[in-house]
Amino acid sequence: MEKLRRILTENGGNPNAFDDDGIPLIVSAAMNNCIGQVHHLLMLDADVNLQNRGINALMYASSNGLLDIAQLLIATGEADVNLQNKNGFTALMLASTYNNVEIAQVILETGKADVTLQNMNGNNALTIAAFNGHVEIVRLLVEEKGVVNINFQNRNGSTALMSAASDNNIEIVSLILETGRADVTVRDINGSTALDIARIYAHDEIHRLLIRSEMYPVL
Repeated sequence: MEKLRRILTENGGNPNAFDDDGIPLIVSAAMNNCIGQVHHLLMLDADVNLQNRGINALMYASSNGLLDIAQLLIATGEADVNLQNKNGFTALMLASTYNNVEIAQVILETGKADVTLQNMNGNNALTIAAFNGHVEIVRLLVEEKGVVNINFQNRNGSTALMSAASDNNIEIVSLILETGRADVTVRDINGSTALDIARIYAHDEIHRLLIRSEMYPVL
């Protein structure tokens, strides 16, 4: 805190000043998991959306599971949860990548998260979570009824269902099918459906689940 006080004094109390490494103070405080410093800076009306090399404090908290800091930042009502870093990742995508379920939930509860945003590889939060096998993140996202496109395809034409079928993740396959919104006839750029993928990899239980679902395809 002494270092923070010094920098603030040298910069006329400006909470948006940079530390000795050229990093915005609010980002530096989050990077060092200094919740007291984050709180102090927010009390001084620091800009929560300042970035260091495309990363802001919320993105850093989302990547590293810093729930208390994420909650503080979001509680200001000023955090732009849809800001994207240089690779197109939002805070929600980062929480989905690193399986930080509680942070993903806090972000979704703002009602402001755009779950349709894509990173530079054409993936959204749902396909990222499914690819990484993060069951509870997938559960949170598919429960966003009318918001999340279960059948969204990335640049390879892959859906969350296809990723789960490829990884033999029965829980995620079941979650997606239980929404009643999964189109099991969707094909990737190789012309394969989730059923084809399950058959190729000999994932028998998933193959059976998909065959049963194909009897009642989404209209």
